Amino acid sequence: MCYRDVLDYMGGDNKYGRKGYREFVEERLMTDIESPFDDIKGHVVLGESGFVDWLYESVLKNSKPDKTEQSKSRASL
Repeated sequence: MCYRDVLDYMGGDNKYGRKGYREFVEERLMTDIESPFDDIKGHVVLGESGFVDWLYESVLKNSKPDKTEQSKSRASL
């Protein structure tokens, strides 16, 4: 793993950079982090509204569903 780039943001590959990184990680572990799964659209696309809209318009809008990739719940109907 190349960790030097990460430590450079915290002051470098030295005791101060390592301490800064450790404190940064510990702080984030102690706070509630928003789940990225809260913003899933249609149980397929994860992203912000602009990305979802772009993906729909440029890829999904004119595509036909792939019947081999139906969910189990749908296939059992």
